[in-house]
Amino acid sequence: MDVAVQAARNAGIPKERIFLLEGALPGYTTMTALVEMGKLYKEGEQAKSWKVPRGKKNDDVCAFLSFR
Repeated sequence: MDVAVQAARNAGIPKERIFLLEGALPGYTTMTALVEMGKLYKEGEQAKSWKVPRGKKNDDVCAFLSFR
């Protein structure tokens, strides 16, 4: 985490924007917590779900996640 926090700081990314994919550490938001927060949004306030098109595989499509 020390390396990730320093890299984020060097890139101008605040600590509040660092999310843990696994585990938990005090002061950091986990992916599980983000999912639970997302469930609180009303219908129409969330992005529509997306699935890999039939006949395609993950490596056939390009993905981009943008969090703000």
